[in-house]
Amino acid sequence: LVFNIAGQGDGDEYSGEVIFDTTGNCYITGASSSMQVTFGEHTVYGLSGGGIFDLFGLKLDKNILSQPSGSVVVKTMLNFYTPGYTLNKIKYIKDIDKIIWLTTFKSETLAAGQLNLPKVTPVGAFSSPEYAALCLDPASGQFLWGQNFGYNIDYETTFASFVNSSGVYFAVPLSNYYDLYLTGNKILSNNLEGSLGFAILHVTMDGRLAYVKSVLPEMPYDAFNLYGISLLRSGRVFVAGSYYSQSVLFLDGNILPITTGSYFFAAALGYGIQGTVYTPDHQPVTKGVVKLFGINTDTRGIELEKSDISGSGKYEFYSAPSSGFAIFAEPDPATYPNLLGTYFGDVNRWINVPLVDLSVAAAPVFDITLKERPTLVGTNSADGSVAFADNYLFDVAKRLKSIEGKPVKSASVVLVGRTKGDGENIIAQTYTDDYGFFTFSNVPDGSYTVIVDLPGYQHKQFFDFDVTGGQGVSGIHYLVTEEGIILRPLGISAVSAHSFLIYPNPASGIVKISTRQAGNYVVELYNLSGQKVKGTRLLLNEGESQMDLSGVAPGVYHVRISGNNIVFNAKLVIQ
Repeated sequence: LVFNIAGQGDGDEYSGEVIFDTTGNCYITGASSSMQVTFGEHTVYGLSGGGIFDLFGLKLDKNILSQPSGSVVVKTMLNFYTPGYTLNKIKYIKDIDKIIWLTTFKSETLAAGQLNLPKVTPVGAFSSPEYAALCLDPASGQFLWGQNFGYNIDYETTFASFVNSSGVYFAVPLSNYYDLYLTGNKILSNNLEGSLGFAILHVTMDGRLAYVKSVLPEMPYDAFNLYGISLLRSGRVFVAGSYYSQSVLFLDGNILPITTGSYFFAAALGYGIQGTVYTPDHQPVTKGVVKLFGINTDTRGIELEKSDISGSGKYEFYSAPSSGFAIFAEPDPATYPNLLGTYFGDVNRWINVPLVDLSVAAAPVFDITLKERPTLVGTNSADGSVAFADNYLFDVAKRLKSIEGKPVKSASVVLVGRTKGDGENIIAQTYTDDYGFFTFSNVPDGSYTVIVDLPGYQHKQFFDFDVTGGQGVSGIHYLVTEEGIILRPLGISAVSAHSFLIYPNPASGIVKISTRQAGNYVVELYNLSGQKVKGTRLLLNEGESQMDLSGVAPGVYHVRISGNNIVFNAKLVIQ
């Protein structure tokens, strides 16, 4: 028993969830019908009491886990509902050091600290419950934003939810008997008699309702029942449940057959993105490719899909992510030698890509106008390389000793006038080859910065240089790390002499590990929240040693191998 804590009030209390942040602080939620509840020397005030249930949250400092250091109250005003079955879910988001809180409320306005959320359902449906996603800053105890939705019915509805660093995802039912009300005066309806469809909602980490998608059956009395929702690394929304259908259904490229009862289904849902690529004089580009990149923490730098530009300048994606993406049009260099690769928003760097709202009824259209490539008449040159540094090797003093990098292929590298940050003054643009190398030629005399434009990765360090009179600059070597893009330190080898081979990656069931540095090692698996989920001791050599992954949930993990004065880190995807 690590610690215990108990509360005392004049009503009934229900426990909720328990989570920890990366520093070891603990957060607990609960529901209470008391006017106040005392935990040791701390009292939670501001509850409704009198048999009306509100939610509360406690913060327990890592040094004194049995004594709350602070508390918050969410005025949900639940009455005859059993709070033990009411939505009350919290999750700590490491990337932004915030807590997402999902809850139900019956009050006309949800009050959470200084935050007030009016109900969005019609006045005549005041008695119906609504659902809300709240963002809490654990440092200040302040609620930063809230987003709510509801139905014109008088009972709670079950639905699936998922929370990660890109926001909150809901899969909620759409019945023929009631409408779904959203903020911004949005209403989703199902007018097919006796049927049950569903809607996908995405609330971003800044509180915007960024994505709304409705999926309805084809015929009356057909039905979908969703049990789970998640987000794939490709950026597509994954749902699972059961369905009944009297006809074949086409669900974002997934074919669901006719049923004779309720059938299980699982599907990855996209939205569909299309547009036209134009030259600067607004003529359709007839040759080239358009690439869709993820920029969220879980998908950044990944080319999600690629579409050839048609003879009329058109492109289309069918597996578009719900949010957090960049669209990059790359003209054929032989056909259009004087045009630059350009992002939607008509910018040349992903960091300047505008936010995109996908909460529309039809497939969104994203036209792109390419920019002119400046003419270079200089005699200078510059070259370098870009590599992913997923695997790090440190010596016993925790100094970076070597890295095992994979080349970054086909990445846009831009040369800008001496402007860091959000500069769009592009002097030249090139792409890395299959070995991660790039070269700039015919560079005029001047002062420049080399920037690797890899969607989702921000530069932590920049390479600046001055050239004049036919100079050549070499050794511009960038590393792409979890923290951002950095310069490879001098003296750091590109490939470790004591490398570990981890395969297959992605893995399922087992993962194999081998090394040229034989010995006993501790192999540990950590999730993205920094929690260790598995650990074992293995004798590693150039042969194949196996680590059992049974019981480990699919996702992205960090592998840490330590022993023989070596610490090795790598990323592992488990399917």
